[in-house]
Amino acid sequence: MNFNFNAIVSGDDIVNQLFPNLPVFIAHIFASVILLLVLWRWVYAPFRKALHGRHLAIKDKLDDASSKQSLANQERG
Repeated sequence: MNFNFNAIVSGDDIVNQLFPNLPVFIAHIFASVILLLVLWRWVYAPFRKALHGRHLAIKDKLDDASSKQSLANQERG
């Protein structure tokens, strides 16, 4: 059985591979926050506005249908 003792990784190497150095970590957090702010401004806000407009349009159509149905029931009965 061939076993390569040179391939054994020390504990310090494992820690360095798992956790990036601090400047890279800070840059990554900063870039993520900027990306979230940009998406909030240009994607989420217009999406919410469009959903609100659609909600109002559907509500108006349902109210109109309800009033027409009640008028039809009055004329019928």
